[in-house]
Amino acid sequence: MGTSKWSFFVNFAPEMKLFTEKELEYVAFVARKFCNLHEDSRSDLVVQHALESFRFRYEYAVSEQKENLYFATESLQGTISRYGYDSKEFWLLLVFLKDFTESCYGDSLIFDSLTVGDNLQKMLNILSSPSASQLIIKSDTDSASISTLPIKDELMALINIVPNKENVNIYPYIKTSTDNVLAHKIKFFCDMLDYFLEGYNPIYTQITHHRKDWAFVARLLYLVDYLDHEKYFTGEYEVVSVSGKKAKATIKGVGKFLKDMIKNCRDTSNRSQSTYCYNPYFDMILD
Repeated sequence: MGTSKWSFFVNFAPEMKLFTEKELEYVAFVARKFCNLHEDSRSDLVVQHALESFRFRYEYAVSEQKENLYFATESLQGTISRYGYDSKEFWLLLVFLKDFTESCYGDSLIFDSLTVGDNLQKMLNILSSPSASQLIIKSDTDSASISTLPIKDELMALINIVPNKENVNIYPYIKTSTDNVLAHKIKFFCDMLDYFLEGYNPIYTQITHHRKDWAFVARLLYLVDYLDHEKYFTGEYEVVSVSGKKAKATIKGVGKFLKDMIKNCRDTSNRSQSTYCYNPYFDMILD
């Protein structure tokens, strides 16, 4: 029987964005802390996996309308510059924080149709075909091939160890008892944002003179759709007086509002099954 070749393509994923390592520097800083569920010796591999996931998932995380609003708002851009951050890199960080948060608390935005176990079984079925004796992986400049036999054996072993393989999804739904799921998302998002703002560049804490610029944070939460009223972005809202005339009122107490929302939230994020953390191939490759 002649040897046939089978080319493997990930056809269910969106086109990968070609962001550079420099552009993803802020993302990598947070991913190293929050995506790493393994030993420190594996942190570089974990971060690289997170960056590759982000490149594929970028298009789905935040709307183009909010992206345009972010870059077009001069006052916001001025604040970001004053705090010493690169505007594009900071935007990519916000998108990552939103997508990572959703991967820990929400339903899948991308891969609803097939679970992890389903995809592994589908791959095994294809590799088990007599005509699929070689696996070819291609890049724009190079290619490599390998016999499918060892891959079939490893996939079979992997299917047997994936927990609840019929139900595992890329974005598992996480119950948080009687607490508000949105509040948990905001808390986790803010925890990661705090880690970056206070750890990456000391200028931020020196300028704000307090733990957090809550008005700034509220604007960011609006951009990632965790606050849905425009007043949190503009800092003011429209009111109607007794005489029927419209006027602008300045929003106050944003910090207290957000702190009250998240103060009773426990740390319940399910990072172990996030697409940014959960990679069953680590056990297969590294053990």
